[in-house]
Amino acid sequence: MLNPYDSIQAASNSERREATQPGDRILGAVTGCTGSKAIISAEIKGDNFNNDWTVSRFITLVGNESRIIGMLYNIELPDEIWKAQGLNRVRFHVELIGEVVEDPVTGLPQFNRGISSYPNIGSVAHRIRSADLSAIYRNDRAGVVNIGVLSQNRELPASISITEMLSK
Repeated sequence: MLNPYDSIQAASNSERREATQPGDRILGAVTGCTGSKAIISAEIKGDNFNNDWTVSRFITLVGNESRIIGMLYNIELPDEIWKAQGLNRVRFHVELIGEVVEDPVTGLPQFNRGISSYPNIGSVAHRIRSADLSAIYRNDRAGVVNIGVLSQNRELPASISITEMLSK
């Protein structure tokens, strides 16, 4: 019987898109998908679990023409037993919120709400790139004020538009 995790574990540092991005960006692979949600399955070493994969974190799914953005909303162990020294099968439930495409003029990542093409079974799930996370939170509106940094990436500013917030 084929192990669905073999192709994920065989991936290499070629998945790295930015020099500052860790080489181990691969989370798992899509094993289920509806119009608004996806399930990602993976095997994770108990002594090497990455705390970046927690509820409310954004991830990227490989799409046909874009990088599909999902937000983790549920993480579970199908076996309900955590093995600190072994491999654990983990299932990540993701809400699909939009996609990132390269702007044809500037070449910069641009976030769009909605999905134009959905991930296939077996599509790889990654830790989100800094540039894609920045595109999601980019705020070019008038009256923008920085109020801190993003919890998922403390190098990116969190901002709000005072003008838009106060207008009706």
